[in-house]
Amino acid sequence: MLVAIPKMTYGANIWYNPPTKKLGAKWQTGLVRVMHQLTRVQQMATLAISGALHTTPTDTLDIHTGILLLKLTMTKACHRSLI
Repeated sequence: MLVAIPKMTYGANIWYNPPTKKLGAKWQTGLVRVMHQLTRVQQMATLAISGALHTTPTDTLDIHTGILLLKLTMTKACHRSLI
């Protein structure tokens, strides 16, 4: 996972638009599909690390393997490039 995270977050300050839901809106706006795809990649990696069942919640896998949630990872990458 140490190799995958820098590749997933490369240039995130340019292309990353976090999914947000406005008040009263039915759907989220932003990169919802991209975040879902990146979450699937991270879930596959945490499943390989932990050896857990594929039905285990992704958030639980992230916590047990010591990996930040993807939303926090992307925010951290954008913050680092800003600084």
